[in-house]
Amino acid sequence: MNHNIENIKALINKLYWSDQTDELWELFNSLERKAKEGEGTSELYRLLAITELSCVGEDFGLSLEYFRNAHKLDPDNREVMIMIIYISQIWYRDMDKAVFSRLESMSTTDKKTLAICKYIESMSYYDDEPQHEAKLLESVELCNDYVTNNSRLGLYYIEKGDRQKGIRYIEKAIENMIISQPGEQYDVTDPNEYINEMITGVYGSEWRLKYLQDQLIPPKSFWEKLRNKFGLS
Repeated sequence: MNHNIENIKALINKLYWSDQTDELWELFNSLERKAKEGEGTSELYRLLAITELSCVGEDFGLSLEYFRNAHKLDPDNREVMIMIIYISQIWYRDMDKAVFSRLESMSTTDKKTLAICKYIESMSYYDDEPQHEAKLLESVELCNDYVTNNSRLGLYYIEKGDRQKGIRYIEKAIENMIISQPGEQYDVTDPNEYINEMITGVYGSEWRLKYLQDQLIPPKSFWEKLRNKFGLS
């Protein structure tokens, strides 16, 4: 089965990067039928989940359902648990606390995974600023090599008026970012690729980089904006 799954992953990537959309959908539907007919394994459900999310329908609810099925069959898979707590939080605003607790307890010596946990947990506290800040700080202290925890913390401090502190975190986020090149292909069936792009932010794009760089530019005063608007020297 593992050999077969690897062949299917290769085919999905080939179809995706060659823009063979109809053929990709046909393959995906056939894999869904296999799962519904009782042939679902943790590997198949994981493949369905990430393919749905990254290159087919981008249906978060369906992807979460498949990740949950994969988790039932392989309850110790960290990638699957990260995706479950991430999707349940950003899509439903209701992080799966049971999966979060299991992942956290399994990762007591895995600081990178714990940093991801704390970053996702910080999203639960947007309306509780002290807790939001505390979780982001925990995340950065656990792993200072990510982009999203540093950038979110930096933006938080800038929004609170502590620009100098915020800039330090934004600069660290920029330093950590690996920019993808135009036309660069990656494995759309690998949950780690999604995690590194969307959750840790380590794999970034030019527009994300520019957005963070723009945060380093001092804001214009009211009079500067007025002079620019009317072309006054």
